Amino acid sequence: MLGLVCCECKHRLYADPPQGSPRGCWESQPAAYSLDRRPCFVYTLMWDDFRIRSLHPADSAEDARSPLNRNDAQSTRPLDESW
Repeated sequence: MLGLVCCECKHRLYADPPQGSPRGCWESQPAAYSLDRRPCFVYTLMWDDFRIRSLHPADSAEDARSPLNRNDAQSTRPLDESW
């Protein structure tokens, strides 16, 4: 499945929420290749007792991070090193 979270995993998240702190990361190696040989990468969401892996094409416009993390990254400004 391409995309963020399948219906079964989404149901599991709502019906029986995972335990522990959520973590997420991109896996360093391509997990698959598209028909035109472009790499597809995996973003993993992890808790202590549950893991979701989602496959994303290299040119995907989807941001796998949660909206909170995405907003934090956009609002972070580089340090002013001019002084």
